[in-house]
Amino acid sequence: MIIDSHVHIFPDAIAERAISKLVQACYQTPNTNGTVSDTLRKIDEWGIDKIWALGVSTNAKQVHNVNAFLNSIRSERIEPLGSLYPYSENVMDDLKEIEDYGLKGIKLHPEYSKFNPADERIYPMYEEMEKAGLVCLFHAGYDVAFPGSYLAAPKNIATVAKMFPKLKIVAAHLGGYESGDDIIDEEVGCSNIYVDTALMHMAHKPDHIKKLFDSFGPERILFATDCPWSKPSIELDILDSLNIDSAKKELILHKNAESLIK
Repeated sequence: MIIDSHVHIFPDAIAERAISKLVQACYQTPNTNGTVSDTLRKIDEWGIDKIWALGVSTNAKQVHNVNAFLNSIRSERIEPLGSLYPYSENVMDDLKEIEDYGLKGIKLHPEYSKFNPADERIYPMYEEMEKAGLVCLFHAGYDVAFPGSYLAAPKNIATVAKMFPKLKIVAAHLGGYESGDDIIDEEVGCSNIYVDTALMHMAHKPDHIKKLFDSFGPERILFATDCPWSKPSIELDILDSLNIDSAKKELILHKNAESLIK
């Protein structure tokens, strides 16, 4: 079984526009058109059993509609994570709505949602997420669409992990896109931080990927692609090159994800 824990899906009405805009920002070629139907068709081709579907709110007014859409696509194969705009004056109401939907986690993107993860003003949000047992999946590290900004630095994510030690955190891109040994210095020591493999072929050099896998261990790594910006064969080839035994690979491919979202 394989779970891809980092997949972006958009409502049919805006998918083409959203993908086009993101292509202009990140200069990457998408592997799906961003819709539910095309994503499901592609994961069938790729041999993926289940995905975590992620959305991002770029302003406070989007949050309700983004979460309503994510909730609407929930199925045996799609596990959606909710979205928040942390500096919204209604963030706690939005979080309650996510809980009422029964969603099991939340994706936060510090750059797109314009917030510092370590800002004490949003600690009540983390406190409620921790209390509710929700997974908190951060974009981590640099983002090519935001040159010169580094809100999602490993240090900021580690600060949250230390303040909320029972909060289940996933730091995308093996802990931080182009973040070097800051990941090891800041995040490895926080036992509640997991990392995913999304875009690891772009985010890190091969020798650093091996170093990060050894540092976190297979118990704290989730298989992911960042689809539509990557596809499973690319990340699976890297995983195979590391010669990880089958039992440990099972943890990475699906068991860790299943454990986090029960």
